Amino acid sequence: MNEQLRIFDDATLPENKPNLDTIRTCLEQPYESTIRPLAWKHHVRNIIQTVIPNWSYAFNTNNNTLRLALYDTMLRAPKITLPILLDCLSYSNATTLELYIDLLKRLTADPVPYGDDRFFCSLLCSVPTRIANALGVGGQESWYIDKNYFARLAQQVARNIDRLDYPGELLGKIIRLGHADVCITAIYPIILDQHGKGWSGIWTTAESYSSSGKITETILRLVQKQHQEEGSDNNNTYNIQKTATQLAIILFENNGDRKSVAFRVETFLSYAYLRLANASWTNTNTLRIAMTTAIYALGLLQLGTVGYDETSISSESLRVINNLIHRLIDKWADPIFLKHGSYKEQQYITAGLVYAFGYLSTAQIENLMIDTPLRSFIHRWFESSDQIKMKLAVVVAETISELTEEGASRLNFGILKQHEDKKYLDIKKLAEKRDALIKVKQSACDDYRPIIEQSSNPQSSDNEHGDDDEELDPDTILTGDQESDEEEEDNDDDLEPYPMEEESDDEVLDEKNNGTKARNKKRAKAPVYIQDLILYLKDDEDPVKLDIGLSTAEQLIRDKTNVGSELSESATELAKRLIHITKAYDLDNTIERQKFSLGALIAAVPETVTGYMIDQIFDRNISMEQKSMILASIILGVRELSGTTIDPKNEQDQLSLELEKKLVIEEGNIPTVSSKSAAIGKSRVFSRRMDIEKRKTTNRNRLSGIAGPVFFFPLLVGWWEGARGKARSWLGRDALLAERFVMTLLVIMHGATNTPDRSRIVTEYFEFALPLRFVKLPQAVTRSILLGFDIIVNINYYHQSGLLLQEYPQQLAETKNWLEDIMEMVNADDLKQVALRILARLMEISMSTD
Repeated sequence: MNEQLRIFDDATLPENKPNLDTIRTCLEQPYESTIRPLAWKHHVRNIIQTVIPNWSYAFNTNNNTLRLALYDTMLRAPKITLPILLDCLSYSNATTLELYIDLLKRLTADPVPYGDDRFFCSLLCSVPTRIANALGVGGQESWYIDKNYFARLAQQVARNIDRLDYPGELLGKIIRLGHADVCITAIYPIILDQHGKGWSGIWTTAESYSSSGKITETILRLVQKQHQEEGSDNNNTYNIQKTATQLAIILFENNGDRKSVAFRVETFLSYAYLRLANASWTNTNTLRIAMTTAIYALGLLQLGTVGYDETSISSESLRVINNLIHRLIDKWADPIFLKHGSYKEQQYITAGLVYAFGYLSTAQIENLMIDTPLRSFIHRWFESSDQIKMKLAVVVAETISELTEEGASRLNFGILKQHEDKKYLDIKKLAEKRDALIKVKQSACDDYRPIIEQSSNPQSSDNEHGDDDEELDPDTILTGDQESDEEEEDNDDDLEPYPMEEESDDEVLDEKNNGTKARNKKRAKAPVYIQDLILYLKDDEDPVKLDIGLSTAEQLIRDKTNVGSELSESATELAKRLIHITKAYDLDNTIERQKFSLGALIAAVPETVTGYMIDQIFDRNISMEQKSMILASIILGVRELSGTTIDPKNEQDQLSLELEKKLVIEEGNIPTVSSKSAAIGKSRVFSRRMDIEKRKTTNRNRLSGIAGPVFFFPLLVGWWEGARGKARSWLGRDALLAERFVMTLLVIMHGATNTPDRSRIVTEYFEFALPLRFVKLPQAVTRSILLGFDIIVNINYYHQSGLLLQEYPQQLAETKNWLEDIMEMVNADDLKQVALRILARLMEISMSTD
């Protein structure tokens, strides 16, 4: 049989002048047990290297029998075919490459045939790179693009873990290649369907080939994102317990090696509490899920009792929590962390410390206070001149006092106000949560249902309100509009007019359709509640409702500002709907209405919605137009918060010109005297006393306290994260978007002039701008950066030039050198004009301090 196979292979060589029947005979040879692997390998190599290139036209014709024979032969021994096919990609032409790629799609559709050989783990992971090298470029939706290929491969691995010898190694290599998000997002619903059984060992192996921290970060972000998209209550204890139960089984199911499980749990908890502190997506919900997962993984005691107390935690859990608190105290007490840590990181670490304290008994907390100099560290935070740091120290001090003392002896500084300091009071309340110990009506352990569900229909989430079979809630309150709509629909269905003698059936049908459209348009009224507005914006099939929603969004947001919690609870969902407005209809001024509505939303609830919008700016799935619109809305919101007047009719929207006017012209109305009122030869005196008295009122700068942590610093974090990898979605790749980004920073810095964040914002801006001196930038971006220096010297520190020179001597010297280089080497009058103005101010500052 081996010799016969060699004869058929030789017959296909070009010098033997084969015909189509010869090729078909060669392809239809069976793979029998008597054939040696070496002979079949030679047969496959001959087909790939000789038959396919010489007979590619025959495989690409409408006659599929030859192509089916080729597929059948190649798939008989995939472990032999795959390495040969990948080697041949590098020297194939365009015609054969299409066939090779099609064969690879079939060979990699199922990883089970390769599951018993470790060599193929790396080989399967190399397929997208090899195809990309052969093609040079590929379509974004092709199956071999990284995100599509690895998602499909990971799903196949997840569905066949019992039939594969090395599933953990294969997943670990996918994650190591940088596709953790794609991989875990694709397989997590499958894991939940399998109830997580057997996955603990797979993740243990995957961590040895990649990074346990990356797996931890991706899974926590995936769970938290799903909660946010579904609009679920992140503070609901049942949801926290349910999520933690699933993660504990999936990641840490105990298979006998308790020591290994404890080590992995401790690593997981430390990463969630310390390494993720600066991540833009984390919040207190991340801390609660991570801690509850760790406690469930290590076990609870007294599960059959009516209520829970601190003794319900196992001794191993207490040991892990105690070690975590020691690390958190070391981080919290670090002078560098106190002085240079971001506000986001400081608040996150403080919240983690408070929440961990809640699981300890009074005696354990008192022992911690003896073992660690925490009291002196709290005093050091109190000595800080920063109000935010002082309030965080108050949170820690009052929390420890409430957990260890009783009655009147508890500390109450009276610094934290009910409304102004709500976020600090929320951090303080974390000590009372104890999600792992609270008894709820339905335990998370009793009902294992996935909280992350992946539907095969990508539009199912948008059509959830249109399900005809949805069960009606008898307690639902219907508004008058809804009841009248239902009655009218019933009447329309039951009462149909007969056609008159002079009318045809077609005319009656047209009249009926037109009347229905008119009634629908008449029925659509302006939304009164935020949830109604969201439904209007969500309805992609009704352009009338969409247009009404866009037209009324800004005013409705302003009407609901500071009125109950309706706006704050739905702010993120509303922002999502406003950003992702469908482009299917040609509505008037869509971008303008989106921009001003989002600006009003930012001004109404900045701390709630700004973080989500900044994340959208750096999302690779957002278009450039949407990113520019979000930046413009942030500018509008910041101006409104700082009290800067905005002209919504300004169609040019040239932010640089507006800022330059503010640099040289003081805000306010400049008095003018008309020619009619001034008679020649007669002096007239106008008193402006009443106008001055009217303008004496002082407006509070609402940007105070949030300019840096809410707006400026998260924007820079996103910029630097994108700059590290220089991803295609990075803002710096687009000149117009980069200019708009810089101008957004300038508006924030301008509005923060008289706020506590001014010094830190200026420091961060110098660190952002000065390194760009050595980068070749578009002229517009350079001009925007120079305007930032102009704001610093002419607005932020205009009356404190000595303090400016004292705090930033090195930065001012580098700025001066840059400006001098521009004056000497750049042939751009507008750049030179800005540079000359800054140099003149720097010279004035230098002379005034001598």
